[in-house]
Amino acid sequence: MRKSTFNILFYGKRSAVKANGKMPIMGRITVNGQAVQFGAKVEVTPEIWDTKAGKAVGRTQEVIELNAILDSIKATMTKIY
Repeated sequence: MRKSTFNILFYGKRSAVKANGKMPIMGRITVNGQAVQFGAKVEVTPEIWDTKAGKAVGRTQEVIELNAILDSIKATMTKIY
């Protein structure tokens, strides 16, 4: 029996920085090598986005709220899987 793989990744879409200086956060779910992308419906300033960690860095209220939203999305997707 083959082992199932499941992964969720968040990344900033740097090519689509908006007029307010923020970029949209995108998500990618991969199951058994099949990837599906989605918009997370949140925006972040490019300077506070950590590409390797897939989350915002810092201690401001904006960072805390953004990371909580991303954690909530990830938890929901994992629960559904």
